[in-house]
Amino acid sequence: MACDVPALEISRMKIDFFGPPESPLLGVFHEPRQSGVPSLLLCASLGHEYLRGHRALRMVAERWPGAAFRFDWTGSGDSAGEAPPSVERLVGDVEAAAVKLRGLAPEPIVLVGLRIGALVAEKARASLSAKCVGWHPPLSGDTWIREIQAIDAEARRLSHVERPAPHAEDLLGFAYPPLLLEGLRELRRLPETNVTDPSVEDWGHFGHREVPWLPGPSFELLLRSLRI
Repeated sequence: MACDVPALEISRMKIDFFGPPESPLLGVFHEPRQSGVPSLLLCASLGHEYLRGHRALRMVAERWPGAAFRFDWTGSGDSAGEAPPSVERLVGDVEAAAVKLRGLAPEPIVLVGLRIGALVAEKARASLSAKCVGWHPPLSGDTWIREIQAIDAEARRLSHVERPAPHAEDLLGFAYPPLLLEGLRELRRLPETNVTDPSVEDWGHFGHREVPWLPGPSFELLLRSLRI
């Protein structure tokens, strides 16, 4: 089967675990092709949007001429844990990823957060003295939760298989502990710079809950906004 990623790009990726030994996080470092360019710290969304946006963040890392680092949140992907326990833990994940990235590349860091990852990245930004860019961020954490609750309710309504009654901590097959939901609802501060193109994607659409996201025109808008 042919591989759609050039060998040059594959050679730029280094995969390793980082963070606390008792709860390691999986990170992917993309080596820079050009010096003097800010390093990107890519913060994914959560739950089903984490899955949908995975390829898009990889595309950003591969296209960016400087260093880039993406990682799995605690309790997501190949990182340790069953579910992110709280927003404070997510912020700690961003801080640990920044430490790892600064040890690999000397350039200043720019945080790039996709969807709810943008609001988490903005919360972490102050302690990191870094710029932050939001990519298709929701208006607030509460708005985002209501969107996925609506999609979950529609999925249950249309399911032809008998499913248990909805549980407040289970949305679209992903666990959201009470402390995490409470913290997400309180996220209201957007990054100063945000990139979005409403004509490209409606993240709250039921039919898109499992479809990989292809960012389209907003991808180029993001890359242009990052050339700072």
